[in-house]
Amino acid sequence: MWKHLLRRGVQQPLKTTAEAAKSSGYGRKFLIGSVVVGSALTVGAVAKAYEKETEEELGVIRRKSRWLNLLFGPKSEEAQPPAVPEHAFDTPTLINSDKYGQLLYDRFTHSLFHRIYYLIHIGQRLNEIITIFSPLVFYSMWHYLILKPFYRFLYTRIKFENGAEMLDKAEKDLDEAFFMRVVQSLKDGGTCFIKFSQWLSTRADLLDPHICKHFAALHSNAPKHHVKNVKQLVNDQYRKREGKDEDIITWIDSNHPLASGAIGQVYRGKMKRFNDHTKKEEIKDVAIKVRHPYVETQILQDLKILELFCVLTSRFLPSLGWLQLQENVKEFTKCMKLQTNFRFEGENLKAFQKNFQDFKSTIIFPTPYFYTPSILIESFEPGISIQHYLDQARIDREISIPNPVPKPEQILDELVHEKGNKPVSREVEGEIDEKEQQRLQQTNQRHRVAELGTDLFLKMMLHDNLLHADLHPGNLMVRINKETNEPMLVVLDAGMVTQLSSEDRQNFIDLFSAIIRGEGYYAAQLMIERSRKLRENTGYSLTPENAEKFKKEMAELITFVLDKPIEEIQVGKVMETVLTLGRQYRVPIESTFSTLVISTVVVEGIARQLNPRFQFAVSARPFLARDKTLRMAYIQSRLGKIKEAAEKIIK
Repeated sequence: MWKHLLRRGVQQPLKTTAEAAKSSGYGRKFLIGSVVVGSALTVGAVAKAYEKETEEELGVIRRKSRWLNLLFGPKSEEAQPPAVPEHAFDTPTLINSDKYGQLLYDRFTHSLFHRIYYLIHIGQRLNEIITIFSPLVFYSMWHYLILKPFYRFLYTRIKFENGAEMLDKAEKDLDEAFFMRVVQSLKDGGTCFIKFSQWLSTRADLLDPHICKHFAALHSNAPKHHVKNVKQLVNDQYRKREGKDEDIITWIDSNHPLASGAIGQVYRGKMKRFNDHTKKEEIKDVAIKVRHPYVETQILQDLKILELFCVLTSRFLPSLGWLQLQENVKEFTKCMKLQTNFRFEGENLKAFQKNFQDFKSTIIFPTPYFYTPSILIESFEPGISIQHYLDQARIDREISIPNPVPKPEQILDELVHEKGNKPVSREVEGEIDEKEQQRLQQTNQRHRVAELGTDLFLKMMLHDNLLHADLHPGNLMVRINKETNEPMLVVLDAGMVTQLSSEDRQNFIDLFSAIIRGEGYYAAQLMIERSRKLRENTGYSLTPENAEKFKKEMAELITFVLDKPIEEIQVGKVMETVLTLGRQYRVPIESTFSTLVISTVVVEGIARQLNPRFQFAVSARPFLARDKTLRMAYIQSRLGKIKEAAEKIIK
């Protein structure tokens, strides 16, 4: 028993501390030595006490090891260690010793020594962050205090032709260079800062949409890591979780990751899986998502630093109180804890597959086979990134072809005219037919992909109330169904989702109904009255003047939009303007609504790039019709328009 207790009691604390201390430039020997000595003495004292099981000897040991209690004893109610289970260690078995070692490790993590070491490590991390971001502070001062004023002076005091345009272009170039530096610094800051930027890119209620677009660039090109023996790591976790003495992964391409994100990276591999239909074991192609090493520890440290920064900012810059920094960081912390645990992504994939089981031939989510907090094994779904289709559409627009698919006969007539009525060979005609047919097929595929993406988003938002909150082009792929020759949409990375509570969903429906009816003033009033930040007295205040201005501008916006033909309405832009008005007049807007707006902007933007004539509002009709409240609001708005038109005709 003594060997098991000593090995388990020392091994776990030492392993954790040694890994964390690798990056430290000072105090490493002292820290590791302290853990070894302290853990050994603690294990010996407690083991002896439990073997004797007498209160007198426990008291003697406590008195003798009082100096150890100063380091290893919890000092607050929040840090109390777990209680010892009754009769847990009666027999010196390996299982009991494992429980004993885990208990000692839990006690160590709640100790004063561990908290002191944790503070030292946070100090080191804070020093790294200052080193990374301090050049950015000086560059910001150079950018806003010297460069911009200099250009304004140059183009306003000295007369240039098109001086205003030149100044505008110069400022845009300066801002572009500045935000490129910001994005690079955030990428160097590590996982937490990358995810924080991605999260901010969905918060157009807090930041200008132009800034959100720059932050959205961090959705791709995340740093990669190299993990030794990925196959063994995955198989070990499978054996530990399932209790089976076999390897589930037979092959993995560990040298060439398919993709890398802020939390983890994806490898391609093969796994053994039992087929319930054929009753045989099969080898399946899979995608294996592995969490970056030490990412969880670093994220927790960075979140503490972010929280400290927000507290100091709120204290010394009260004018920024309307941003609600502390509340937003708490929300981000909750989001990060969900994303670092791949179990939630596995459950999300199951939920999406259930919701879209009637769309299997057109919309595909990977099938999760096995998942733990740090590993996710899912079906490998081949396809081409939707960015390829966006690039094709952009090329067609840039070469300015009025009709992107002219008829082959028209081209032949032009060729005949250019060649002076010389006969055109059938070979040339055949080539033109083949090219134009391929081009027509590509155009139709792009239009179909636009419809699929919009149907996917509207169903998730208006029908399922489970929205994939990370629908950027990097997470969308297209593949062609070999049987029907129709495109299929593949949706990846379901770690970030948004789900409205019953209260938020009702608020969203009421707001949407008011907008459909053209009651902009009432819609603005709803947003103010039902704001949780205003109702719960979180210290946030809205001046009556700003409230009235917000209502008036909302009324003007909705009236302007509803007067336009439905095919010209860009729903995403309208909702983005609502967020801009909220930010301008400091009206607090719920983060879930902001996420819905940004997702709408992204999806509608992708659809309009694929098909410039795409009508998002028209595509939304079938989904709006399923909700009774929204259906009645739409009917009322249409009847109102008919009534207005009839009155004009009568007059």
